[in-house]
Amino acid sequence: MYVVTGPVSWHGFVGIGGASTDNIGDPAYARGGLAILSIEYDDGDQGILIVSCRRQQPGVFEGVTASKGFVGYWERQAPGAGIDGNRTLFHVVQK
Repeated sequence: MYVVTGPVSWHGFVGIGGASTDNIGDPAYARGGLAILSIEYDDGDQGILIVSCRRQQPGVFEGVTASKGFVGYWERQAPGAGIDGNRTLFHVVQK
């Protein structure tokens, strides 16, 4: 278990491709992007959580990676066709 302790950086883009249906929010606010967050594990170790949504953008990976202390967990599982998993999508809410 971990908690997010703060943002490190965020880079978002509208992307290309069809509408995204994730039953979370308005598709008009859906974005691809890269979020880098600092995290703290329940044992007190620090780490980084990286969430990336390629949204049809070449060169951008799809998925989540993390670090814990000095160990990087970078071998993410790519999304498979017809499987509802290993996908990310951001919803940017305007205030």
